Amino acid sequence: MFKKFVSGALVALVITCYSTMAFAGTVINITRPEGDEVTYNPTYMICGNTDKSGVTVEVKVYDPNLDSYVALPTIDGDSSWSIGESGMFMKEVKLPYYDANKIKIVSYSAANDQQVDKFTITVLKDGIKDKIVNSIIKIKSVFDNEIFN
Repeated sequence: MFKKFVSGALVALVITCYSTMAFAGTVINITRPEGDEVTYNPTYMICGNTDKSGVTVEVKVYDPNLDSYVALPTIDGDSSWSIGESGMFMKEVKLPYYDANKIKIVSYSAANDQQVDKFTITVLKDGIKDKIVNSIIKIKSVFDNEIFN
């Protein structure tokens, strides 16, 4: 059962990441994140596509100690990469902060077009996750007891 769930979630992620929606950016179309997001997982998949050739993508995160954006390497150690012939990319990064991670994705085309996209991805601590799950379980048990008793 769990394997089917994980397989289904992976298929949904790939479809989202490699979506061929209308092209929104001047250089790349970012399909994930779709906007500011909240997650419990400190790793995050950044996805997108392009119809241009020779595109380079850089991911940066705001460092409040330096008051500037710094390179955010993928889990493979790359802080920038070129998009291949498929025109699609899917890269996983480790978000460095619990709470807000201000992400900047900068893309460049061979024709010297540049695009900058900014997102905030908030990572919640496990303690908050546990409180939410426990609250849902308590609410469910209240409804179960009232309905079946």
